[in-house]
Amino acid sequence: MNDRILRAKRYLRQLKDLEDVLPVMRAELDAARQRSVSCGSPSAGTVSSGHSPDRIPGALASIMEREEELQRRIREYEAVKTTATRLINEIPDNRYKAVLYHYYLQGRTLEGTAAAMHRSYQNVCHLHGRALEEFGRLMEAEGDRYAQQIEALIVEDEG
Repeated sequence: MNDRILRAKRYLRQLKDLEDVLPVMRAELDAARQRSVSCGSPSAGTVSSGHSPDRIPGALASIMEREEELQRRIREYEAVKTTATRLINEIPDNRYKAVLYHYYLQGRTLEGTAAAMHRSYQNVCHLHGRALEEFGRLMEAEGDRYAQQIEALIVEDEG
């Protein structure tokens, strides 16, 4: 596989992987919110789970910081997804667009993509390679800023 295809595949694969990150972050935020509710209401003088009322403002500030971080990450992810969608839409061959759209943006498997497109698995694999080549060409034409953008998101997730 040439470098262009590898970079395109890596970019799009990371975008696909980011789909799994956001629900985890949302679940983490929901769990933190539930914990804050279970701490009790300082105005009512009730505190459960052994938390003291003076710790509640710090817990709420932490939840608010986490929520702001989640919202920032969602905006960044949406910007990357918008860019990928735009580049896919610039591909002249509709079959290539469809393969990339189904596989990377809708999260289907190649088998699922083949079924959705009413094509054989082998044909979709062939189209996938060609589509990656075309996507990589468009990425090169735009420069590497999009690859760097998504790379920054992946690094944050690993940190």
